[in-house]
Amino acid sequence: MNALGPEAIVIVGLGDCVPGNTEHIDLLARRLRERYGHPIVEACAMTPRNRQLSEAFAKCVSRGARRILVVPYVFELDAHELLDLTHALRDEARNLYGVRVFIGKPLGFDESLVQIVDKRVRESKELPDVRALSFVKEEGCGTAL
Repeated sequence: MNALGPEAIVIVGLGDCVPGNTEHIDLLARRLRERYGHPIVEACAMTPRNRQLSEAFAKCVSRGARRILVVPYVFELDAHELLDLTHALRDEARNLYGVRVFIGKPLGFDESLVQIVDKRVRESKELPDVRALSFVKEEGCGTAL
């Protein structure tokens, strides 16, 4: 809580339209609430055709948030992603009287990530060669925001 009222956190994944795409972000949001006491934490993915960002903001505001910190769930934001995210957040903020919206820092590098990457390397030792993989592109999926 700050002087303006409750602060909300929105963790946003960028550009993924795979079904179930927020499963890990949802878990992260839940852990932030449970372990670190952030009372309002929402997760969403931002793609060109979805309304998850609007829904996440609406949930935050309905719970009394007067400040929303949007944390991009990426290691770095390139100029294109930053521009797209800024435009999307401005569009949302236009309808939020008395609510301040901020873009937080992306994940970036942190020493704790070394252990996670090492774990993923060990878990990946038995995965198949790329030539054995096949994918089906979902109708309407795009990579651009």
